[in-house]
Amino acid sequence: MWKLIQKITISIICVVAVSGCTTTEVDTSHLPGIVKEAKYGVVPFRNQTATPMVGMQATTITTALLHSVGIDSFVQYNPVEDANKATLQEDLFASNEFRRSNLINWARSRNITYLLMGDVNEWRYKVGLDGEPAVGVTLYMIYVPQDKIVWSAVGSRRGSTNDALSGVGQTLILKLLNDIHFT
Repeated sequence: MWKLIQKITISIICVVAVSGCTTTEVDTSHLPGIVKEAKYGVVPFRNQTATPMVGMQATTITTALLHSVGIDSFVQYNPVEDANKATLQEDLFASNEFRRSNLINWARSRNITYLLMGDVNEWRYKVGLDGEPAVGVTLYMIYVPQDKIVWSAVGSRRGSTNDALSGVGQTLILKLLNDIHFT
């Protein structure tokens, strides 16, 4: 009997240990025809969390990762240089339709073909004994000439207690970007 209890206890410990490992959930959709050699634009991601500045952090990580998926020609929105600074900053808190309309106008003024935008839904360490990092991100690729979403991806990733939050975010964003299908 004692041996059976030990085996059950060890099995439970193994299941708990395995469940604490990193997990990733990703869903993507795309339409054919995204051209790798086109001009891309990247705008600040909308922060849908209670954690300050994670929209900008995710945007910075995404911009750095674009080269690794083959996107070499892109313009990143820069609030210091952009004449529409106040408008776009206000758009971060505006309705989706209003923000998107202004972003499409910004992209058209720079001859951008595809606009990459996103939302950060979660970016935090979970409360509890383990304090696991958890990240949730949604990305959209818009074909600017037609104002049409041609690719979207949503993902979440939970790391282990030894993982850095930014590392979990970087891994998730790279996985999402790797799912873009180019022609």
